[in-house]
Amino acid sequence: VWVVWTQHSSEQYVLNFSVYNKSSWSGPQQINTGLSDNRAATVVVDKDNRPWIALEGSAGSYTDIFWTRWNGNGWDVPVKAHPDNNVPDIHPSLSLDAAGNIVLSWKTYQDGRYVTVSQKWNGLQWSAMSAQDYKVAKSDMVSTRNELPAIPAFITTSETGSLFLKTTGGAESIGLGSLSDR
Repeated sequence: VWVVWTQHSSEQYVLNFSVYNKSSWSGPQQINTGLSDNRAATVVVDKDNRPWIALEGSAGSYTDIFWTRWNGNGWDVPVKAHPDNNVPDIHPSLSLDAAGNIVLSWKTYQDGRYVTVSQKWNGLQWSAMSAQDYKVAKSDMVSTRNELPAIPAFITTSETGSLFLKTTGGAESIGLGSLSDR
């Protein structure tokens, strides 16, 4: 089980992670994203057992969506998931579809409202998904909250992080805020 969260530190919002191994959490470790504002992180582990993170990040006036993945020794430098634009991009979500492909979605502002944008990783790059393809993929994902470990005590604001959950029916990230009432 992987957990990723944002922590406010010295005028920055830094990204941290921890891993649960059978009986305990590893100590918190900071992820160097190169951004001073890292929020709304989500995590998923692919079929090769490699964790991926998507987050809202800002180096300017609007938030953008970035992604990174574990390279075996640390996290790759985050990459922007979309071309430059002059609108806020928010609420990233990472999941695995029924075939085990990584799906990244987020909301962007278009035509006076927020719309969901989705893309799928083909092993080399992202390819856009239609709204219908995303709807089918999302319906295959399963969110199970049974038998989860308690949220680590070192995460003081649960709304700032997410927990990766893999089941036999799929995998997704769950916002820690939705687990705080259990």
